[in-house]
Amino acid sequence: MQKEKPGQYEGFIFNSVIFLAAMFVGSLFPFAARTLASFFLKTPSAVDLKADGSYLFDVIYPIMGLLTLMAFLAGGFYSMYYAMGKMSYKTMKTQSGFKTKFQLAVTSVLMFGWNIYSGFADGFSGVMGIQFWYPAAVVSSLFGAVDKKNLLGSLSNADIQTNNFIINGLAYEFIPLTITAAVIYSAAFYFACYYGGKKGSEAGIKKKRDYLNTIRNA
Repeated sequence: MQKEKPGQYEGFIFNSVIFLAAMFVGSLFPFAARTLASFFLKTPSAVDLKADGSYLFDVIYPIMGLLTLMAFLAGGFYSMYYAMGKMSYKTMKTQSGFKTKFQLAVTSVLMFGWNIYSGFADGFSGVMGIQFWYPAAVVSSLFGAVDKKNLLGSLSNADIQTNNFIINGLAYEFIPLTITAAVIYSAAFYFACYYGGKKGSEAGIKKKRDYLNTIRNA
């Protein structure tokens, strides 16, 4: 059997790639949650929206905002839990807290940039970035920045079409709030990834020790 090289799973670049891959997978969870929720939540038609979009802003967006946030954090936690669990099972080591935090910080910035770029590219209604738009829409509605009761007063018929519950014409309407939500959510995502990785590392080492004890006692 080929012996593993010392430090094979401990290099900065190797770990950063693993972390980035785990974060990417975690970032897919909000869209998966939105897709699942779409089977249970009524989506107002364009006809409904011509009269009043309050149902979206008062019911759908708060629900989707909370649901996608929970999915985002759970995705970060469990993706890193799995990745670090596998690595620690191989190495029987835990990384230093500072090293893990630094590598996660670097990869978090990269993941944040990708989520924002993808959000701008598809109007925050695609696979990435939707979790940032919903809370921004709710806050805008609360402060009266959007006339939700008369959408046609400021939008055309084409603009009020919805994609993943998001109104096309409002996709870029409150960008500062969307970016603010992205920063807050991404910071929470970072901590979810960190604690998920920490727990996964501990679980991986325990699993390996239990396996070795079973072999010795067999």
